[in-house]
Amino acid sequence: MPQPKLNKHIPTILALSVVILLSCTTYGQNRNELTVNGFAGYGSNALNNEFMNKLVLGGNISNSLKDQTLNHTNKYNRIGADLTYEVYFKNYSDTLFDNAPNWRLYFGLGSYTQYSSTFTRDLYKTIFYGNKVFGDQEASIGGSQFFLLDFKKITIGFTHIKHKLSIGLSVVSGNNLEQLHLKKGTFKTQNNGASILINTDATYLKSDSLGGGYLSFSGIGSTIDIIKEFKFADVAIKNLGFATWKRNPSYNKVILKDYTFEGFRIDDITDTEDFSFQNTFDTVIQENQSKSFTRLLPFEFLIISKDHFNRKIEPMYGFRSRAFSNYHPYQYIGLTLRPFSHFQVSSAISYGGYTTFEGKLWLSLYGKNYQTSVGTDNLYGLISKNGFGNSVLFSLSVFL
Repeated sequence: MPQPKLNKHIPTILALSVVILLSCTTYGQNRNELTVNGFAGYGSNALNNEFMNKLVLGGNISNSLKDQTLNHTNKYNRIGADLTYEVYFKNYSDTLFDNAPNWRLYFGLGSYTQYSSTFTRDLYKTIFYGNKVFGDQEASIGGSQFFLLDFKKITIGFTHIKHKLSIGLSVVSGNNLEQLHLKKGTFKTQNNGASILINTDATYLKSDSLGGGYLSFSGIGSTIDIIKEFKFADVAIKNLGFATWKRNPSYNKVILKDYTFEGFRIDDITDTEDFSFQNTFDTVIQENQSKSFTRLLPFEFLIISKDHFNRKIEPMYGFRSRAFSNYHPYQYIGLTLRPFSHFQVSSAISYGGYTTFEGKLWLSLYGKNYQTSVGTDNLYGLISKNGFGNSVLFSLSVFL
């Protein structure tokens, strides 16, 4: 599987790390507010941290580790990584218009990198064991997907302080998009591995590979964010919008029916030279052209419980779904404790996202002029190589 190129973001991961803006709290409600949020993490329902570290950073993936991982796979599996950071400035002190005294203005800057993949058990076996393990049996790879998206946005928004409603409009710079979708896919090894019978229906989209820079505008689009604050929870829709990719994009489509490939047997796909696959792929492509395309962005729907800083203990809960992604609906429930003034600890059990069951832990300090949090959504993965993910989050709000 293609690997996410996150190394260049390591300084950002260390400096900025939450996934959702939680700055509308009982503190600083009528004051200017500067908020920095960040999140960096990865997870899988099948590949544990030991396997992931060797896959991404390099190292020997032993046969025993391959077998152990195979036992964790289902018919369909998922893996994903997110890197998000946001900066917001909210002007609560001045009215926007004289005839609209309850409206306030805010500005924002956000960066979102998402890598995700759905893969079948048979695809995992092909990659790490080779096709000969199937013998004359048919292997199914249909339904597998790969998705990589990197976009930035510049936001101007409006907050109604009486109705506690925020609406943000953004210009989107699409920096990178790669999308591979195997709608249908089977192959069958024949003649003791000498030939492969292939049936597939696949599409592959890619944005301008030469585009670079923080705001490259390889794709351009817009989004809308809506946040409504209720007594016990905030409800939000984030990044609802689209991007059109026009600068040197590529569109490839492959439809094969009973296509027989003859030439070599793969014992381990990771030991095969890249050019062998490229040359083979080019001979069977049915459509390869450069044309613009528009894609909806993976918008999120969120429900997040509110903090009430005058309580010693209270429940915490949340829900997140992400459309057009391999991200599964994510929910968590737990408790927030405030053992002494200006400090709170929050812990919860979660399910979904790229993993299954996980533990969450957040530590927060807050005062009249600030609120800051640090934590992880993968508590077990933080301390064990047998965990199925790792993450770090950070949030800081300063009230001016």
